[in-house]
Amino acid sequence: MNPLSPSLPSGAANADHCASVSTAEAVTRRCGNPIVFLTLVLSLVINIGAGGLLLLYLAALALVSRLRLVVQSFRNFTLEFCRSDIGRMYLVVSGLTLIVLFLSFYHREWGELEVALKRFFIAYVVVNFIWKYSTRLILDGAAVGALLACVVAVVQVVWLGADRAEGPTNAIRFGMIAALFSAVSLAGAMFSIESRVHSMFYGAAGFGGLVATFFSGSRGALLALPFMLAPLALRLVSAWSWRRLALLFAYILVAFALFVSDGGKLRTRTETALIAMGLPQETAAGHEGQSAQEDQSAHIRRALLVAAFDLFRKNVWLGAGYLGWTEAIAGANSSPNPEDRLKANFNQAHNQYANDLAKGGLLRGAAGLAFVLVPLLFFLRARPFSDWPATMPALLGVIVVLGFGAFSLTESVMVLSLPASLYSLLVFYLLGAKEESWSKSA
Repeated sequence: MNPLSPSLPSGAANADHCASVSTAEAVTRRCGNPIVFLTLVLSLVINIGAGGLLLLYLAALALVSRLRLVVQSFRNFTLEFCRSDIGRMYLVVSGLTLIVLFLSFYHREWGELEVALKRFFIAYVVVNFIWKYSTRLILDGAAVGALLACVVAVVQVVWLGADRAEGPTNAIRFGMIAALFSAVSLAGAMFSIESRVHSMFYGAAGFGGLVATFFSGSRGALLALPFMLAPLALRLVSAWSWRRLALLFAYILVAFALFVSDGGKLRTRTETALIAMGLPQETAAGHEGQSAQEDQSAHIRRALLVAAFDLFRKNVWLGAGYLGWTEAIAGANSSPNPEDRLKANFNQAHNQYANDLAKGGLLRGAAGLAFVLVPLLFFLRARPFSDWPATMPALLGVIVVLGFGAFSLTESVMVLSLPASLYSLLVFYLLGAKEESWSKSA
């Protein structure tokens, strides 16, 4: 029994009350996990947010219980719950939501409020209404999602001849989430205690997600891969086997081959970005057609970071807000020096940490950083690198947090609906799975 499951009143006032609550409880036990599974599976092939399916799920619960389970959910917010890791993380998300709400009123703008409320809503539903946590479900959902992403990427790049795979979203988000699903699937193939058939399935998904990652041409995803593979290497120290080492080595070898083959133009984009940063590259010749565009991209990213930290220095505590950012970018684009112009009105700094500091100051920056560091601390405390099956959710949690932490270096992912929703869903689901695994092993 999950300790977070609501304790329904034993002495119900009437049979109608008992019937409605019992029916709602049956719905949660039968539909909660499939909802999360479908959210992961469909995220890279259908343009549907994680909040959409969970909203339908909550509406069904409210209807069959006549709102009684929703009322009961507020009673579940106890001191015992707040002392649990998932409870503390719930407080972090609640605090972050309140901070975004305060800054929205302070700056008189509402652009980021929708995503903040969606994060809180996801946390609320997962904590209160999805009671049977399953690590295998996360692995299965990520694996199927990675394989479907591979199919989409191959169709778009190989069959349709597109330069980059992007699914229903854009190439950057597609590549980042495909990389995350790939790393999670690889973890399942290496360390899951499921059957050999499951391990082979997870391994195939890991390589499939890797193909989708490189076909997307996302340099942010490429940057994050070492961060997500490092926990696997650390666990391999205590869970050593030649099979696991061979699988990790094969994964790195395939990644190198995909990079050399220039699928999604990732090698070309990386080389020209390095050239733009002033690093010597012998392979510069032959990329002239794209080099100018990539040089401009690297110049723009540097200029955006400079603008972000300039705004932060002027508005240390509460930031300049979106309007202050917009005015700063408009001012740069009206510069008399053509080299200082950004050529477009960028609405974010292409770096989540810089974006938070510029628009929300230290208040928003600290809250955003806590959203990454707090769950990482909880997962690290649960011995993710030990050879113990109960620590598998912690290992997956470290991969998720480090992946999104690295994604945030090249894109403002936490203010975008799809990645922010998936991050919240995975963090809370894995925290619940971690606590469930530890309670069963105690």
